[in-house]
Amino acid sequence: MRTRCVALPLVLLLAVPAAAQRRPPIRNEQANHTKMRAFNVGATAFFSVFSGMRQGQINSCRDFWRHLLIGGGAGAAFYESKRLAGNGKVTAGWLLANATATIVENTASGEHPIGRIGYTVGPLRLRVATPYVRDGAAKIDADVSIAQTILLGAAFGAGERVSFRNGLIAVDRDTPWNLEGRFPEGATFGVFPGVIPGAARKTWHHETVHAIQAQQISSTAEPVLTITRKRHGRRPLFALRQVRLEWAYLPVFQSESRDYPEQWTEVEAWWLAEGTPVRP
Repeated sequence: MRTRCVALPLVLLLAVPAAAQRRPPIRNEQANHTKMRAFNVGATAFFSVFSGMRQGQINSCRDFWRHLLIGGGAGAAFYESKRLAGNGKVTAGWLLANATATIVENTASGEHPIGRIGYTVGPLRLRVATPYVRDGAAKIDADVSIAQTILLGAAFGAGERVSFRNGLIAVDRDTPWNLEGRFPEGATFGVFPGVIPGAARKTWHHETVHAIQAQQISSTAEPVLTITRKRHGRRPLFALRQVRLEWAYLPVFQSESRDYPEQWTEVEAWWLAEGTPVRP
């Protein structure tokens, strides 16, 4: 029984990259929203199961279906958070994305679904322990992301000004970015969006959709190093707990190697923020 439950995620592991290579249709808005929502549900469910397996939390068919269903529900919630941001409700979308990531992270690690409430601040993922916590190292745990640290360096290298806007760390600049021959009014590096002065409001909404995409990817990352382990008795106020690599960025990098109009991250952001297919 356990072998069959483990075999299904492995089959999905082979199927997801193949599906990601197919260009999403951009013929009409309704078709795109339907397919994008389904892709969010399926991809997040898969990566949630895979993360749970990597962290030793799937030992039966019941465990498998629990992670699959929670991951699928999280995918729908992530899509809704991106839709909110694309419609201009950026703060609400970012908060929903963080709440959804909390449930995914907790489930995949064996924690109570609301054992620790997470919020992303740059390359750090802060988690506040609740009365339901099972494995907290402190009242406030912090994980550091290697991927987001590298992307923050890239944002600082390309940007000129840093601000805090709609709950996100924004890295802006005064002139358009130079991205492989394109000169857009906005750009996003991981969870760090930015725009230039005078940019259309939809440009900011577009870039925050990208930031939520990054948060969605990060939610299924398992730790590669644990610095502070569970403490018995009274917990300290703060502890740096884990380091995360975020290997799930690899499919994104693979997608971004394609032509700009065919990158699924751009297809989604354009439809949700601009209401149109990708414009080169």
